[in-house]
Order: sequence, then structure tokens, then C-alpha cells
Amino acid sequence: VRNWALKFGVDLWEFGKQATKLAEIQR
Repeated sequence: VRNWALKFGVDLWEFGKQATKLAEIQR
């Protein structure tokens, strides 16, 4: 379960980075 939570957290973090990058480009 911990590994799944860790992978989910990393995926969410990566998604957040991509979203932030896109937001910067949009500006």
C-alpha cells in the first residue's frame, strides 16, 4: 500500500509540475 501511495504522490507531483509549467507558458 505504501508503494502505491508513494507512486500516486510522485505522479501527482509530476502532474503539478507540468500544470505549473503550462500556466507559466500561458501567461
